[in-house]
Amino acid sequence: MLRFTGYLALVLIAVRAEAVTLNYDFDSGPGPGLTIFDGGSVSPHTAYLGPATGLWTIDTDGPDLRISKSADAGTIFPNDYIGAGVFSQFQLDGDFTVTVDFTLHNFPAGTGVQLNESFLNLRSDGGHAFDVLRFRVGSGNKIEVFAEPVGGPLGVQNSTLTSGRYRITRAGSTMTGFFAPSGSSSFTTIASQSGYFDPMRVQLFAAQGPNAGGSTRPFTALDISFDNLVIEADSIVQPVPEPNSLILAGFVLLLLLGYAWCSRRGVLIKAACSFVVFVSASSTSDAAWISDWFSFNGHQYRLTEVLDWETAQTLAESVNGNLVAINDAAEDAWVFDTFSPLAPDGSIIPAISPLPYRAYWIGGIQLSDSVEPDQGWSWVNGEPFVYQNWSAGEPNDSGGFLGNENRISVNELGLWNDLPVASAIQMAAVVEKPIPEPSSYTLSAIGLLALVFYKLRWRSKT
Repeated sequence: MLRFTGYLALVLIAVRAEAVTLNYDFDSGPGPGLTIFDGGSVSPHTAYLGPATGLWTIDTDGPDLRISKSADAGTIFPNDYIGAGVFSQFQLDGDFTVTVDFTLHNFPAGTGVQLNESFLNLRSDGGHAFDVLRFRVGSGNKIEVFAEPVGGPLGVQNSTLTSGRYRITRAGSTMTGFFAPSGSSSFTTIASQSGYFDPMRVQLFAAQGPNAGGSTRPFTALDISFDNLVIEADSIVQPVPEPNSLILAGFVLLLLLGYAWCSRRGVLIKAACSFVVFVSASSTSDAAWISDWFSFNGHQYRLTEVLDWETAQTLAESVNGNLVAINDAAEDAWVFDTFSPLAPDGSIIPAISPLPYRAYWIGGIQLSDSVEPDQGWSWVNGEPFVYQNWSAGEPNDSGGFLGNENRISVNELGLWNDLPVASAIQMAAVVEKPIPEPSSYTLSAIGLLALVFYKLRWRSKT
């Protein structure tokens, strides 16, 4: 048995987190790897947040995932979608099939040009998306497949279903959308589209909008639910793990092999245990972070809790990073799409805005003695300040009594604003660092663990 355990431990240390099938019944919480978002635009074209938050109720206590919103005057964003639901921290790679049951509890909810929608969405971090959705529009009740970057519906079918099943598959690079009545395994094909190569995240959400005329009109109440989400994939790509997670797993396995043996036998085991504890203890507390690490274009990114700029930069440096430097439009869009939905509603700018202000810090700084308001801007990591995405009228250095505005935040529209560096101004921040090579500590610890298990196996033979 000892020999088998040694082999098993080495396998567990070496294997990355991957899965073939995931099942979610939503009986108690969203489930592992799924994160709630409760506001903001789900439109691929624009990204309004801020006042759209707080409109939704998301019930994750079972027996299903229920998303609802009361009727309102429709004055929030009359020309864009507002939505809420859950999305996966992980991504699906290779071929996959995603199936989920849906119910529309008050459907159809009303007439008019507004849309009341229920989505199964697969989306890459690069902006490619594929949806199956059930919706009410002025012309009737329909089920549709919508795709980006194609930019429109691929197929639409009239339907009177108030409950049923969505399915999206990928075979090679071709995505296909299906639907079926509740409880049925006989799916109807709606439409397909090729060209989807990237890993994809799963999203389930409700949405309302748009009003094509731009005039104020009421939104009816919306009440939908999801259940029995089944994900079958060639592989599951997790967010980039902390380097110390493998070491910690090894340490736990050592403990499982027997503390008594460890305390009686040789110095090598004791040294390995002590080394692993030392390295693992150096990791940053997860309490300082809102999100996991995400990877994009050779870098890792993570969202901090609500902090002032200086504290956020200090936290970034503690993990060998900096607040993010935005080098081009693609990175700007990816960072915004990934982290703006996660930024807390409680982000605050006291004495400047009377309302909570959803935004996040980035690593832009204005050098001292620069000509105000638009000269001397740089990135805190020293990279050249070439790409810019200022909001209209910004930068304007209008910090008033809080001091010169020499730091940059990104607002709810994805545009930049200069703000003072003051402890009173707090919001989440995006941290960036290169994807690291395995550190010498990590390699040394894994090497020690491998040697330990080899000796365990050798002793089991004697």
